[in-house]
Amino acid sequence: FKGVAKVGNSYTADLGFEYSITSNWVGVMEFVYQHGDSSLTTGTQRLESGLVSVPFRSTSSSSEYWSVAPALEYNFNSNVGIIAGAEITFAGRNTCAAVIPQVALSWFF
Repeated sequence: FKGVAKVGNSYTADLGFEYSITSNWVGVMEFVYQHGDSSLTTGTQRLESGLVSVPFRSTSSSSEYWSVAPALEYNFNSNVGIIAGAEITFAGRNTCAAVIPQVALSWFF
């Protein structure tokens, strides 16, 4: 195959909330919307014989999804904290449902 792919534009909107339960514990909730435009791939592809090339063109469909990402954060002190949760994709078009665990360490100095 010899060709070019033109990837469509995409954008994401993310809205997050945090609630301090204690001075160390924080509850977190994020809401995410993502949209991706269709992509176009064009080029030539050799047949099995390898002697002849034929034109190739493929267009993907656009996609979008909604997800939530609840998490719990623990701050050891004002400089170090850890956050753990999962992003849960529950609705969309041309996407699949998913649960994506996430853990991050925050270290400020």
